[in-house]
Amino acid sequence: LRVRRPLPRLPVDPGAPFNCARRLLGHARLLPAIVRHQFLKLYLKRCLDQEALRRSATFATVSPATLSARALRPSNDHDQFIGLTDQVNALADKLRSGDDKDMKVFSIVGFGGLGKTTLAMEVCRELEVDFPHQAQASVSQAFDGGKDLEGLLKRMLHQMAKQKSDNKDGIKEEDVAGIDGMDVPGLTGKLQDLLRDKRYLIVIDDVWTIPAWDAIRSILPTDNKYKSRIIVTTRVDSVAKACSSVSAALRDYFVHEMKP
Repeated sequence: LRVRRPLPRLPVDPGAPFNCARRLLGHARLLPAIVRHQFLKLYLKRCLDQEALRRSATFATVSPATLSARALRPSNDHDQFIGLTDQVNALADKLRSGDDKDMKVFSIVGFGGLGKTTLAMEVCRELEVDFPHQAQASVSQAFDGGKDLEGLLKRMLHQMAKQKSDNKDGIKEEDVAGIDGMDVPGLTGKLQDLLRDKRYLIVIDDVWTIPAWDAIRSILPTDNKYKSRIIVTTRVDSVAKACSSVSAALRDYFVHEMKP
């Protein structure tokens, strides 16, 4: 007689999936079973995505490394159950490459639960040295370009201001005093002034519609010549193509199709 233990139930508390995933990954003897069990893999990816989205929706000035899913994995089994190493390296290389100094937009597309947010955060961690100015902002299916831009702008500005004057790279802290009282035009001007002469990497997570992307794209600098990059995650193929830049050499869109 073989007794099967029930699978863990999804917790109700917003922060509980993260803690549940961490407890599961803390047992090394469970890792082989996690790799073999499709439900557990999808469950853990869902936990990672939920935690990344929950944190990126706040105004806290956290670093990409804090949001990175790397902290959730055992150090001796970095990618055994997630299997993102190849995708992270491939996408990071694409973001670094190219002689063109114009800003480029890359899309990550795939259905829910595949780990699009986790992949984007891991790429940010991988490229911290190449892109010292980073920000992540979560959109949603209900995003309204007329009402929600203000919050999105404030989140990005607060994160861009995380650099301190004693940073090892000598990057000075930016002045973002008073932004909480600014309106959308003022915030847009502040963000564009801040990023115009800097190399930045911004993640816009979970874009559902082309109008939402058009509204977000309008607030970003158009004349940045420092090989800056934007990563957009979406579930919709048409949105991914509408967001992405086009490679002149490959004559194709900069779209990364998420692999299971």
